[in-house]
Amino acid sequence: MMRILLTAAAAFAATVVAQTYDPRKDFCRRFSHEGTVLGNRLYINDGQLNLLNHGGKNFTNDRLLFHDLSTTMLDGVDTQFPPLETNLSKPAIVPSLIGGALWADQANGRLFQYGGQWPDNKVPEDRFQLWTYDVYSDTWDTRDANRAVDRLSFGANTAIEYTGKAYQLGGWMNVASDINWVGPRKASNRMAVYDMVTNSWTNSSGPMDGVGRAEGAMFYVPFGDDPGMLVHFGGVKSKDGGPEVAAPMDVIDIYDIANQNWYTQNATGDIPNTRRRFCGGAAYAQDGSSANIYIYGGMGFGANVTGYDDVYILSIPSFTWIQIFPAKGTTREESEIRPHYDLSCSVVKNSQLVIIGGQFPKDLEAKTCDAENKFGVHNLVMSKVNKGTQSVYWDIFVPSRATYTVPDDITNVIGGDGNGNAATKSPKAGFNANDLSVLFARTVTTKARTPTRAAPTPTSSAANNTGNNTGAFSTPAKRARILAPALGGAALLAALAGFLLYRRKRTRTKEKDRLPGYESATAAAESVVTTHTPYSPLPPQHGMWSPPPPPPPPPPPEEYGYLASAYSENSFASSLTARQMSPPPPPPLAELGGWVSPAPGSMVARGSTTGVVQGHYPPPLQEGMAEVRASQPEMKELKRDDR
Repeated sequence: MMRILLTAAAAFAATVVAQTYDPRKDFCRRFSHEGTVLGNRLYINDGQLNLLNHGGKNFTNDRLLFHDLSTTMLDGVDTQFPPLETNLSKPAIVPSLIGGALWADQANGRLFQYGGQWPDNKVPEDRFQLWTYDVYSDTWDTRDANRAVDRLSFGANTAIEYTGKAYQLGGWMNVASDINWVGPRKASNRMAVYDMVTNSWTNSSGPMDGVGRAEGAMFYVPFGDDPGMLVHFGGVKSKDGGPEVAAPMDVIDIYDIANQNWYTQNATGDIPNTRRRFCGGAAYAQDGSSANIYIYGGMGFGANVTGYDDVYILSIPSFTWIQIFPAKGTTREESEIRPHYDLSCSVVKNSQLVIIGGQFPKDLEAKTCDAENKFGVHNLVMSKVNKGTQSVYWDIFVPSRATYTVPDDITNVIGGDGNGNAATKSPKAGFNANDLSVLFARTVTTKARTPTRAAPTPTSSAANNTGNNTGAFSTPAKRARILAPALGGAALLAALAGFLLYRRKRTRTKEKDRLPGYESATAAAESVVTTHTPYSPLPPQHGMWSPPPPPPPPPPPEEYGYLASAYSENSFASSLTARQMSPPPPPPLAELGGWVSPAPGSMVARGSTTGVVQGHYPPPLQEGMAEVRASQPEMKELKRDDR
């Protein structure tokens, strides 16, 4: 009994002193995270942070956040970019990782957290579990993964809303992702396919050369037989754990989903330098004649290891690379070039590429933050924007922008106009395989996917929004009547455990003096209490003692109108309507079962006036970056712009 009390008290005390910070006011940089769009929200999960006034120390982001894509207003001020919201829950038991994937099931209002590795030398969980987040109820749950599917980190992944399936090609298997892994890391040559609707996995083969891949990128293009094809390029190639080499950017892996065949295709044009850990997104011409993949940044190899601050487009089916930033022939000052990698790109309404975060190897001490007032958000308008005498790609975010017009940088190369009408529909030297010439002559018309579960009804949400105070947790007074006994009981439990610890310490003092190397139970418990732990207690688990679970949050408002009808049946764009998908903040009691952002300005430990947020240093670096850290001169002050 006393052991149970000691454990419970230690966990409770560790939660009380857990370190916290304000995701808005303390933000400096974000990297190695995952981002995905669901409805009018761009969700941010996992990853690492640099905080204001903490230099190059890294902090694990153990919260689920989102940028509100329906507005640019924050606290009454127009920031010109989607504001960051911090009121979602994430229980402490949900792992917070780096290099994972976040897949969105738009039709059913769910997110899936796949893969990734533990930062800070933490030990992976005993076995791989797939975590899922329900946007309707603001709750998390697990789905058992197929035992043949590995947890991989920094692989290439994408999800296709049209089919409800998600894909992961390659990635690293290592001691930070698999508790049973022995030896150096190894790149996988397999592709895992997850059906988000049926909760089933398929573990299939990767590209035909059998070589492992990692740190590249993969995109969906609506060509070929229904449902379309996947395009992969970049990153690292390594066979059977052998030497790691750069994957050429002019050799493109293509996967025919319907027929489960892999091909390769050579690309021409402005071939980008080899790179890894870059990001990108695809936009589709209105008539379907081209799919244009925009990529940004990334880390390089060898002499270019610090990486890139540039934008290229791979236009398909011509398989032509086109450089758009900086414009060809443009010379930039060294201080204006900000190479970075480990960032995320998210396409919003087939028109804007929202780029978030990244590591900046030229400024490892984080002397300059990444657009801290915009929380590391930059916006690339995929069609270009007219600005007086010139057209530009980098511009403010406009929530209502929902049309993709093929820019002249592309039409000047492949022909056609803003609506599409591409004249060049095959590679300059032809397709590498006859099958590809047939497949890329066909286009796929995406259709609405029928939800397999009902969204909350407008009737119930309307009642909630008009002041319905009949629920058990609907008013502060009612919540207090429930919370007070729970908190009082927790305090009593902690006090009782403290008394028992005190008695044990006194009774074992002499024994400690007699036995060399003896460590008392009190010392062990104190060690647990002072260890940095996540911000919230564990939620109830099967077979474990736990307090009653918190009640579900109230139904979402009527603005949940994002369902399948929002998709165009005759367009490649899976753009959502402007109706906002915004469940209300969780009730206060939700903090007992998961993280809810604290009041702004708290840079000290909860329950303490002297605690300091714990971080680790130096930032994690890839192979070859140690030399950069040692030789890099102090970074000059960077110019700020809207990127």
